[in-house]
Amino acid sequence: MFSKDQILQDIISIRSKFGFPKIIPEIRETVYSEKKDTLYIIAEDRADKSNMIGSSRIMGELRRKINIGYITVISYPDLLKKREILKKNIQKLKRDHVSIKLKKYLENELDLKGEMINFPVEEKSLVIPCRNLHSVLLSKILGFDPVILTIRLTYPNIIRDHESIVIEEKIQDCDQCREITMEKALEYARENDIPIIFGDFDEDITYDKVILLNPTKFFWLSRWERKNLVEREDRCIRLKNDTFFKKILQEVYDGLCEPTTGAIDVYKYYEGRL
Repeated sequence: MFSKDQILQDIISIRSKFGFPKIIPEIRETVYSEKKDTLYIIAEDRADKSNMIGSSRIMGELRRKINIGYITVISYPDLLKKREILKKNIQKLKRDHVSIKLKKYLENELDLKGEMINFPVEEKSLVIPCRNLHSVLLSKILGFDPVILTIRLTYPNIIRDHESIVIEEKIQDCDQCREITMEKALEYARENDIPIIFGDFDEDITYDKVILLNPTKFFWLSRWERKNLVEREDRCIRLKNDTFFKKILQEVYDGLCEPTTGAIDVYKYYEGRL
């Protein structure tokens, strides 16, 4: 439906329109999922992917031109890596009812032409929004009614829109915030029979009576994919510390964030705009 030659010509034309240098990236394959209304553009490597994206304006303009819902650009090596990670994560799952849903979601993600999954809402989840706003919508997709748990004065839009638990604590840095929210989340989940907590955890998934899930790592979501999952923009009051920079560098290294995007984030951070 959307041939790689036609998409390539559209990208070259849009790059020229916005004044980008004339570069011809190599597209390995294009896959359109009618069920998801999503076009997957598979670049030959990360350099080709970066040249295709350039800035979010290019893909935004392409999406409007071909009139589809979403576009995801991924390099072929990163696609192979993602598939390998998702298959390994399927093997980590147990047989409880939450894990069964996670397995179905992972199996669907392995098929680019898979359906758009939405489980019926059956119970609550906890979401710690730190660098994790996409978890709110993901929680709903997986059949949970998200309860937001965060520190006072952070993420005001998300707190306003959802049932929330606001912790009245003064924090010095991101590490202290994680420690406080983690302790409170585990306590609240166990007392209220909440089976899963979404957060920016070190491990992709951990079973500790409650399931601790880092959706970015577990579903191996790129920055672009996470952006498509954010219902409403929000921001945290960021304090200067090494955690923020380490996260960006790790995501760039793993292929989950474009180097240009990571550099822009650092620049905005120092300007006080992030």
